[in-house]
Amino acid sequence: MWNLIPSRKRSEDQPPQPTFIKRGCLRIALNNLLPIPPVPPSFEWVAWHDDLREAHAKTLFESFQQSIDSIVFPNLGNPSGCALIVDSICGHPHFCEEGTWLLTRKGEPVGTVQALLNPDASLGMIQNIGVIPEYRGYGLGKILLLKLLHALRDKGIHSAQLEVTMKNHIALNLYYALGFRRRRILYREVSPSENETYSI
Repeated sequence: MWNLIPSRKRSEDQPPQPTFIKRGCLRIALNNLLPIPPVPPSFEWVAWHDDLREAHAKTLFESFQQSIDSIVFPNLGNPSGCALIVDSICGHPHFCEEGTWLLTRKGEPVGTVQALLNPDASLGMIQNIGVIPEYRGYGLGKILLLKLLHALRDKGIHSAQLEVTMKNHIALNLYYALGFRRRRILYREVSPSENETYSI
């Protein structure tokens, strides 16, 4: 059901071969973005602050723990791993605070998005877009993504990039509808370790 690329059959004396998941690298020009839809009643934007690391990590975990991305990136499948991811992103020298947002409902986090810039600040690098399961179907992923893209454009960035598992058709349909286009295909090796080091 997931886009796993299995190894060939092997004899008993051969070592196990790695398994890969097909991912796409997508990019969008920021000169003709759709407007940011208003958030539904009782939802609010919360801009990045260092005190929000735990809230972003908690939302990231609740959004991804049962997803294929937690197979590709095992840290997404446990709370401490998600805390490590958030620490790695916000501690990165090219962390983009303006593109990092929390979406809350009645004070409780329900969605998160984070961003980096490439070294010469010419390209926005979208890191994670997560909405917890109870609040999917309201268009919050689209709102989060457009909030980030507009923030990048306001900083003078001309394009943005992300990676997505090609079997995630809901995400792909959203990205294509917003104007993302595929640049290349990547094959990410599935790691059996739940203690993988997160690197950007």
